[in-house]
Amino acid sequence: MAPAVALAALAAAAAVASAASPPPCRSNEGEPGRFPTWPATWRLQDSTIVQPCNTSGWLDDSYANFGIVSVDWSNGHDLWVVPPMSTESMHVEQAARLKAVRPGVRVFGYRNIVKALPWFATVRGAMDDPAYAGWFLHFQPGLKYHVPQCDNNYDPPKCTDLYHDQEQTPGYPHGDGDCPGPCDCGVNPCGEYLWDHRNASLQDFLIADLLGPNLIGNANLSGAFLDDEW
Repeated sequence: MAPAVALAALAAAAAVASAASPPPCRSNEGEPGRFPTWPATWRLQDSTIVQPCNTSGWLDDSYANFGIVSVDWSNGHDLWVVPPMSTESMHVEQAARLKAVRPGVRVFGYRNIVKALPWFATVRGAMDDPAYAGWFLHFQPGLKYHVPQCDNNYDPPKCTDLYHDQEQTPGYPHGDGDCPGPCDCGVNPCGEYLWDHRNASLQDFLIADLLGPNLIGNANLSGAFLDDEW
């Protein structure tokens, strides 16, 4: 096919595609997804996405050249492990820094809907309040577990009945992020806890957090990366 004819054919196909409503996406489970409602710009730059991570500090400004930057939970953990742990507020500030470089970039924050991570201040606040103990899975009394219930860096040890492990968890003297002293995740030891979605009020809490000022409700954040699933 001659180049001029080929270009004309591509232009016609593009016109048809832009006129028709796009079919819904499909998730791994076959459920229909949805395209973003953002207006099309037809700029390749805006169709790119990256999930970088700089554990030592802020992301390089050059990442603002991507269409979407998804900020991982562990980004900057050498900074936020200093008490009080502040992953959420660092996400918000990181988004503002990238938007200052290029206002058109869209930044996503991170949330986990299976693991309750107490280095997020909103999660820690709920976990520290006994009134919300039903939002989390518990150790079953009388059984032996392969994960410790206590942080023995404290005297007396800091213990909890809430089930947790230490995978991808800040630690002292070493972990996934090295705390400057015994890690301070509030009343409970640092670890990956588990949400108990059988509690209806927990569902309301998670939705409110997603829509709140530290995520989608923030002008500098355009979406969320929701990690893990049951």
